[in-house]
Amino acid sequence: MNMLRLHSLDGRWGPLIDYSDGASQRFDAEALDRIDFFIAELKKRGIYVYMDLLDYRQFRTADGVTEGDEFTHNWAGSMKGASIFDARMIELQQDYATKLLTHRNPYTGLRYVDEPAIAVVETTNENSIFYFYRNQDLSRPYYREALAKRWNTWLSARYGERAAIAAAWTDAEGRCALKPEEDPQRNSIELPFGVHGRIPTTSDDRPFDPLLAAPRIRDLLQFLADVQRNYYEAMYGHLKRIGVRVPIAGTNQSFTVIDTFTEADANDFISRNQYWRHPHRDAKPFFKFANEPLLRVDIPTQRNPLSVIARTSVAGKPQGVAEFNFPWPNEYRAEGLLMSTAYACLQDWDIFLLFSYSLSGDRLAMFSSQSDPARWGTFPAAALMFHRADVSRARNEVHVIHTPEDMVSPSPDTSHAKYTVQRFLTFMSKVRTGFVQDAYRGQADVALACGLSADAQVDPSLKVIRLPELPWEQWLYPKFVQASQELGLAGYDNMQTDGKRFDADTGELSLDYGRGLLTIDTDRSQGAIGFLAEAGPQKLASLEIACQTGFAAIVATTLDAEPLGRARRVLLTAVGRAENTAQGFTPPTEQQMRWTPTAWMLPGEGRTPVIVEPIRADVSLPMPGAARAYSLDATGKRQTELDVETRNGRVHIQMGAARSIWCEVVAE
Repeated sequence: MNMLRLHSLDGRWGPLIDYSDGASQRFDAEALDRIDFFIAELKKRGIYVYMDLLDYRQFRTADGVTEGDEFTHNWAGSMKGASIFDARMIELQQDYATKLLTHRNPYTGLRYVDEPAIAVVETTNENSIFYFYRNQDLSRPYYREALAKRWNTWLSARYGERAAIAAAWTDAEGRCALKPEEDPQRNSIELPFGVHGRIPTTSDDRPFDPLLAAPRIRDLLQFLADVQRNYYEAMYGHLKRIGVRVPIAGTNQSFTVIDTFTEADANDFISRNQYWRHPHRDAKPFFKFANEPLLRVDIPTQRNPLSVIARTSVAGKPQGVAEFNFPWPNEYRAEGLLMSTAYACLQDWDIFLLFSYSLSGDRLAMFSSQSDPARWGTFPAAALMFHRADVSRARNEVHVIHTPEDMVSPSPDTSHAKYTVQRFLTFMSKVRTGFVQDAYRGQADVALACGLSADAQVDPSLKVIRLPELPWEQWLYPKFVQASQELGLAGYDNMQTDGKRFDADTGELSLDYGRGLLTIDTDRSQGAIGFLAEAGPQKLASLEIACQTGFAAIVATTLDAEPLGRARRVLLTAVGRAENTAQGFTPPTEQQMRWTPTAWMLPGEGRTPVIVEPIRADVSLPMPGAARAYSLDATGKRQTELDVETRNGRVHIQMGAARSIWCEVVAE
């Protein structure tokens, strides 16, 4: 690895901040010394730091924060959202940044603003004013009322008198979204909290609702974007004034198009946190989770982390992923790192960080990956794939463009939307969001203008695909592929749209979600992931796999600069299911599954040791000369030599005999 994110330094469990005096403005000297020493040691080893600023800080009343001591640890009652617009909390964030980043590390002799090992800075983790658009009861009532008052002030500044607002909020059918009792002079125009999930996913004949009416929602989105921009400008400007020179991200959550636009426009790079089927640890009576593989769900209709990251990737901005994971106890999580890394390479994402690594804990846990063969076991192969860019960047770059009107028009939350264009584009070509002011003049191989942006002005010298359908109402994949073939986009000529398979335009990746199978076929990384016994033998450019185990991830990775077939050292990774001893599962009923996929229960988390399902597979590959094979222990050291059979110029290895998830194959 070459980057590590320091997360939640400011929380009570950090503990950089000493909360013992009832405030949150003093650093613990011993904790700061440990951080300084750790960063210095990381630097010696060539490991960069991704530095967070505001994570889970507990603002206190003694800090001058109204009702600070009333904030809770749980999400709804925390400072999330409020810390984006409250002036005192913003002052405290700036003070924290100054104290931390202008501090001189005694082990390196450098201030952190001058430290080249600090690669990037993130202003705030999982925090956004747009949470109020998603959450009904976020924060304290005091802060919801303060935001509503600011909303009324904003409307007055935008329109003036009530009559002008009423006129602007009246649609073509004469329906007015301003209720009779609402007046900005009395601060009585309602700010509709938590309405994003109520935006219809399809056109229907619902009764007119003033709180969901398009004119009100358009102004609400613009208002929230303006508040978010003010926060970014305040924090970004302060960081630059104190000497920060590295790229700065705003937050790592984005929910709407204008939210993404504001973040990209005000910051240096985009960052995202995303998980596959995030479990519900605090559910009652037992831990609840989804026990299904991404490889086999109905991708057109199922939200997935890769497509969400792609949706908020922006043309011209570096893309980082601050957190991703396929959490335990999902039995199929071995798909996660290899699949995600392969598509991160295809998408040309710049930072890709697994959340998380814990310094202790031998038992499997939800996010801590260090003891998990199904996740940490695939890390070496995934890291090599990413650092060497074994999977090629896509041949085509597609910009999904949005006009200013489209950016503020109501659209459903992607977690509720039936479809999105990123649910196919992510697996085929490099995709970025593009924003149009007067006309699109970007550098894409093709611009995709659909839905409310279908008539966007596009430079006539550029290729464009126009699909007027609303992208959350219809599955546009067949129409997009047909149009791409007509335009002659590279790699699209043989794509089929009548099955359940996405092929990357490079020819190196193929995701068959109908069969639950992903194949990776590059010079230095080749493998197959999914329901391999059912899929049958897999023949890649050099690697061949005949697997008898139901679900597995098997990949061959060269350990030198040569491609498979000429490489003299190859790492074989073969892993499937892993669980704690005595771990318990309670499957859902059919009725429960109809309501939610997160319906499995875990009545018993189990104990050590972690047990691993052996992968029974014949794996063969050509080697440049006679070969020997060794199983590896958990530190990568050779354990036992394995029997190797050579047939027709190919070395055959029985992975089940290794009693390890790793084998090293060496040409003599």
